[in-house]
Amino acid sequence: MIEVLFFGQLTDITGISSLSLDSFSDTDSLVSHLQQRFPDLAKAKYMIAVENHVINSAISLKPGSSIAFMPPFSGG
Repeated sequence: MIEVLFFGQLTDITGISSLSLDSFSDTDSLVSHLQQRFPDLAKAKYMIAVENHVINSAISLKPGSSIAFMPPFSGG
C-alpha cells in the first residue's frame, strides 16, 4: 500500500485529504490512475512530493511510500 495526501484546493477537487492505494510502479502510473478517478485533477496545477522530496519527473514507488499532491507555492 501507498499513502497519497492532498493539500489546498486539491482536497476540494478530490473531496478527500488522504487515500491509501495498492502500490503503483511509479508516479506516472499513480497520476494516471488519480486523473481517471478524479477527472478535474487533470486540469489542476500541482507539485508532487515523494517521501517529503519534491520531484520533477517520474520516479519509482515502493510499498509504504508517501506521496503528496500540493498546489504550487507562491512567494509573498
